[in-house]
Amino acid sequence: MVVYSHSRLQTFEQCPYKYKLKYIDKVPVEYRKTVEAFVGEIVHKVLEILFKRILETNQIIPKGELLKIYDMLWEEGWDSDILVNQPDKLPLYKFLGAKMISEYYNRNYPFNDLKTVAVETEEKIELIDGSKYHIKIDRLAKDKGNNFYVIDYKTNNRMKTHEEADKDRQLAMYSIWVLRNFPEANLIYLRWDMLKHNETVFSVRTKEQLKKLEKFVVSLIKDIESTTEFIPRPSYLCKWCVYKNICEYAKND
Repeated sequence: MVVYSHSRLQTFEQCPYKYKLKYIDKVPVEYRKTVEAFVGEIVHKVLEILFKRILETNQIIPKGELLKIYDMLWEEGWDSDILVNQPDKLPLYKFLGAKMISEYYNRNYPFNDLKTVAVETEEKIELIDGSKYHIKIDRLAKDKGNNFYVIDYKTNNRMKTHEEADKDRQLAMYSIWVLRNFPEANLIYLRWDMLKHNETVFSVRTKEQLKKLEKFVVSLIKDIESTTEFIPRPSYLCKWCVYKNICEYAKND
């Protein structure tokens, strides 16, 4: 049975033809990971290690030790095939990753404002029509008032606005899973930790909003499953599409 996800639905919305190539035809593509994506992966992993240690042992890894873990993971994970547009700036990328970790650590230490409940979840939720939906939360935490926080780490350059946060579907869908598995939850805050900016953006959904969202997602899934002709949707996004070299419909301007 197909397990849907935010990225899967988003792909269909962006371009049904791309959805077909990726999820139905499973067309293989040559893909080079960018240095920006690599930095994001390493930073996520370091924060996962930090909060897993707190969750499992209630011990805080000293910042110096955490930065050594970052260095180790960088060296172990680095591959010469990773795409760096400006190779002379590679040391800067590594420095920026360490800077994000250091600033996040300083800002949140001693990490006792929230209690971590789960880290890097890999769960599924059954929607009202029986469809399965993938749940992957960077960090789930709660405060003393039983308010839960669905936390997502972002390492991208652009700051997420409050308007974007209030329209975001990804974390909102995750909060449906939280509601079903933690009935004691009062409010569920959606929280984006914008690591490059050392800032945090919040959003909250009502239960009625979540019911409406789930119905919309179910409707979108029905659209996907009833589609027989996956019409291309050329746009400015084509320039970043991994299928642009084999897609005759790709927009070139």
